[in-house]
Amino acid sequence: MKLKVKLFKGAILFFGAIILLFTTLIGIQLFTSTNTQLTSYELIFIAAILLTVYFSFNILFYLFKVVDLIAKKQAFTEAILRFVKRIKKTIFYLACSFCGILPLVYHGADIEDAPGLMLLGIGVVLIPFAIFLFAQIVEELFKSAIELQKENDLTV
Repeated sequence: MKLKVKLFKGAILFFGAIILLFTTLIGIQLFTSTNTQLTSYELIFIAAILLTVYFSFNILFYLFKVVDLIAKKQAFTEAILRFVKRIKKTIFYLACSFCGILPLVYHGADIEDAPGLMLLGIGVVLIPFAIFLFAQIVEELFKSAIELQKENDLTV
């Protein structure tokens, strides 16, 4: 069990490092470009990326807490359910903030006359919404598991 917990925590830290790396690369690209004036599309994009990074680290923090609770053998408790609800809410906020990349994608698709780029951008933006639906299902599973555990405790 300790190996699995360490593996999960390592994976969470790895995802945090990847998010930080991508944010750094996007920041370097935006601030070292030859264009000195930022357009409104780029400002919205920067705000969306920063909000997305903030929400992503919140999610990783909550996942870290969930793994700690699972390691303490408190997998089906109200505490886990609270964290799952927070994760679900934060995923929804992340998905909404991620919609901020669409104006820049639309601008790029309009300039390059590439309508497929807009479809690709919409597809990328819809991924967090799909993850939100999955988190909703996980929350319902935890609720039913906690109810079953309480019934089981009462029958014994």
